[in-house]
Amino acid sequence: MTKDDDFADPVEMEKMLYSLSGAQETALEALLCGQTITRAAEAAGVARQTVSGWLNHDFTFIAAYNRRRALLSDEITNRLRALAVKAFDAIEQELEGERRLDAAKTILRAVVSLTVEPGPALPAEVEAKRRSDERATMFSSMGLM
Repeated sequence: MTKDDDFADPVEMEKMLYSLSGAQETALEALLCGQTITRAAEAAGVARQTVSGWLNHDFTFIAAYNRRRALLSDEITNRLRALAVKAFDAIEQELEGERRLDAAKTILRAVVSLTVEPGPALPAEVEAKRRSDERATMFSSMGLM
């Protein structure tokens, strides 16, 4: 084991643990880059319904999507934190200026964007949450919740 092995790329480690097809990997990357389901399907060479099915019913795909979104979110959050002091200094100055409403909106958007929680990161967790949500919906429809 080399020193580099201690810091292996989490995405590469995930690929070794959870097997997604090439088409699924392509679609997943497209979705994580902000593409629509339709565009992700085109990139992967599959039907839009296929990608939609993966996102709604394939627990391994859902878990991989959630894990990678969490990694991406962590990376973005770290970069935002690195810029936060300078950005907030500039916005704080704007709060005293003519554009104070725009500055206040910018601050509020930043706060809201940091409160998004990722979904389950393991296929079994995805399945358990789905079953729990289905039971809650069923009980709610029966007036039991």
